[in-house]
Amino acid sequence: MKRTTLTTVAAIIVAAVLTTMPAKAFAWYCEAHSVDGWGWANYSSLSDAQNVALNQCSAVTYVGNICYITLCY
Repeated sequence: MKRTTLTTVAAIIVAAVLTTMPAKAFAWYCEAHSVDGWGWANYSSLSDAQNVALNQCSAVTYVGNICYITLCY
């Protein structure tokens, strides 16, 4: 076989392998903090990540204290 034919076959094999591999889903990570506690979440939706982090924080925070989102990326 010629060198160009081997290169083409190798490229096709690599492309086939890469297209069949599962892609990693993009996810948002958020943290919420209060004076008493904190919470975090990792979701594909920004609003879901924020809500879950706030809910986790509020579950361990005393009544009257407020949780705030401090980090999302």
